[in-house]
Amino acid sequence: MMNLKFQIKKRRINSWEREGQISKLVQALENERYDIKMLVVRALGDSRDKSVLPALFAHLNDYTYEFRLEVEKALLKLDPSSATIQQIKTLNEESVKANREKPANHTIEEIDKQLYSFKGRFNGNIQLTKMIKEMLKKPMRW
Repeated sequence: MMNLKFQIKKRRINSWEREGQISKLVQALENERYDIKMLVVRALGDSRDKSVLPALFAHLNDYTYEFRLEVEKALLKLDPSSATIQQIKTLNEESVKANREKPANHTIEEIDKQLYSFKGRFNGNIQLTKMIKEMLKKPMRW
């Protein structure tokens, strides 16, 4: 069932990309699902429409490393200028600094948000989900 919903959303995103409905793609960036957001970012990068730059910059501080990399690729496709590269570097440095200053314990909301994105990757494997949830409850040592 989960895969069917993803396929439907994927078709919708592809149709928005073909039809040039950039505003709908930008709205879809707010989707909670990691896999949907990845598709949207790729579509926005391929759109070559520079009006989406602010929306993509807003997502450079996302909690998922792979997603941030995808946003960087899309930004560089849209505007490979040195100003864009400098903005990406600055935001990445701020993100690293902010993550170092965070307390080691996670809130339940953060754990649930991370688990939601993991479920899509592992097709909702309950045992794996429980293991990840327990792992994320423990303080992380860097």
